[in-house]
Amino acid sequence: MRAGVLVVAFAAVAQAATAQRGSRLWQPDERVVITDFSTVEAVAATDVVLYVVTPRGIGMYDRRFNRWEPPVTRLDGYPLVRAFAALVDPIDESLWIAADVGLIHYQPRLRLLETIPVAGGVREIAVDERDVFAGFYLRAGRTWEFLPRGGIVTRPARQLPRADRQLRTVTVPELEKQYPALVSMRASQLIDDRLRQYRFSAATEVRRTNEVFLGTDGYGVFRLDLLTMSFERLPFGLLAPAAASVAVGEEGVWVGSGGGSARSGITFVSRDFQEFAYDEGRAVTGLGSVVVRDIMIRGRDVWAATDGGVVQLGPGGPVNRLTASRGLASDRTAALAEGAQGVWVGTGLGLAYVSDDGVVERVGSSGVVTVTALAAQGDTVWVGSRQGLGVSSVGMTRVVVPPEVRDVAELSDETVALAIADGTVIAATSEIVAWRRPGGGWQVDGVPGVRLGALTALAADSAGVWVAGDRGIGRFAYESRDYVFLDTPGDFPGRVRDIAVDDTYLWVATDGGLTRFRRTAVVP
Repeated sequence: MRAGVLVVAFAAVAQAATAQRGSRLWQPDERVVITDFSTVEAVAATDVVLYVVTPRGIGMYDRRFNRWEPPVTRLDGYPLVRAFAALVDPIDESLWIAADVGLIHYQPRLRLLETIPVAGGVREIAVDERDVFAGFYLRAGRTWEFLPRGGIVTRPARQLPRADRQLRTVTVPELEKQYPALVSMRASQLIDDRLRQYRFSAATEVRRTNEVFLGTDGYGVFRLDLLTMSFERLPFGLLAPAAASVAVGEEGVWVGSGGGSARSGITFVSRDFQEFAYDEGRAVTGLGSVVVRDIMIRGRDVWAATDGGVVQLGPGGPVNRLTASRGLASDRTAALAEGAQGVWVGTGLGLAYVSDDGVVERVGSSGVVTVTALAAQGDTVWVGSRQGLGVSSVGMTRVVVPPEVRDVAELSDETVALAIADGTVIAATSEIVAWRRPGGGWQVDGVPGVRLGALTALAADSAGVWVAGDRGIGRFAYESRDYVFLDTPGDFPGRVRDIAVDDTYLWVATDGGLTRFRRTAVVP
C-alpha cells in the first residue's frame, strides 16, 4: 500500500487538524485573510484560471472576469507543506499540488482541500490528455506512480503516456530552454527598486493563449505574452507577512508592515482585493527594516510612523521624512494624529507638532514621556504614554494631566490606544476601556480587557468603539454597556495589532497578515 488514509480539510468550514477552530463557519465573503504571497512554490493555469501556490496559501485569479478570488490560507485549512509543482485538472479546473506530504487537491467551488499522503512526497504530476478520466501519474522520488481518479492508493505506473499526449507540470529550466528570452528577462525584470535580485521559482505554460506564468522567490508572479513578449507583474498580497497597522482610505486600506521581513513599508489594498500597490520609500534606500507602527491619511498623503522616523507619502511617492535630525525628539515614532493645521507625532522621547508648512515644534513635559497613542480634535490632542494620559494643544509648551484624569487611578497606567468620536474621548490601557462625554467625567469598564486579553487598539464607531486585544476583537457600546466579542484564536491568523472600520468592513492587522471581516457577520 503506497498511500495512507485520506485526510480532508474544508477550507471555509473546518480548520486543519493541528489548528484551533474558529468561533463559526465563515463564508468566503465574511472573512478574508491577506498576507505575503510573494514567495511562489508552484503555479498552474488555463485560459480560465490561474493558481498561485505559496507557503502561506493559495491565490486564485479568475481569468474570465479578471479578478482575484479570496485566497485559501493556513487559517482556512491549507496545510503546512512544501509544494513542488501544480496542475489544473482538465475536467473541472480544480487544482492538484505535488507536495512533500503527497498530493493535495483543492476544489474551489466547494472550498475543499484533500490531502492524499504518498510516501516520499510527489515532485511531478501528469495526465493523459486522451484519457483524463483515468487518473494521475505522479513522480515520487525516481519512480512514477499511478493514482486512479477517485482513488486514495497509488500503484506503480507501468508506462507513461507518450510525450505528445502528456498534460504535465513543467519546470523553469524546461521553459527557459524552450524560450531563451526568459533568461534575459530574468536578469532585467527581476530587480526591484531596492536593487534586490530575485529568481524564477515556478512556471507553467498555457498553449491555447500563448502565455507563460512564472512565480518568483519573493517578487510574486509574472505573466509573459509569447506573441508580443510583453512581461507584466500581477500584484497580490502584502509586502510582509505581518501587519502592524491599518488605516481606512476612500478606496481601500493602507497596511503597515510588521517586523521580521526583508521587505517593509506600506501596502495599499482595495476593498475588493483587486488592487495592490506597494511603497517601501525612496528607491534604493527605502525605509529600512522597520515596523510601521501607525498610519494616518491626511488629504492625498499617507503618513507612517516607524521606528526609523515619520515618512510622508504622496500619490507620486515619498514626499518627506522626519527624524531626530529634522526636529523630532527621537527616530522611534509610534503614533500620529491629524490636527487642524498639522500633524501630531508621538515619539519614544516626547511629543511634536508638524505644521503644514513643515515646521517641527517639540512639546515638553515634566519628564521623559514615551508616547504610545494620540487622538486629536481641532487644536487639542490627547496624549497616551507609558506614564498615563495627558492633553496638550497648539501653542502649549507641555503635556499636562487634567484634574479629572488624575482622579481616575486607571488612567495613570500606560495608555495603549486612543480614539475620539462625536466629542467622546475613548482611552484604553492594557486592561480597561475608559471614556469621557463632552462636559462629563470619565467612566471605566474592565470587561473588554478580561475577555480580550491585553488590549492593543481602538477604532471609534457610532455609539461605541471597536476594541482589539491580543486574543481577538470586540465591539463595546459605552452607554448601554453592550458587548460583542470575537475572541477565538482560530478566527485570526495571529496576534491582533491594530483595527480600523468603515461602513461595510472591519479591518484587523495581525502578526499573520490583514483580516477583513464583513461587519454584519460579526455584529448582525
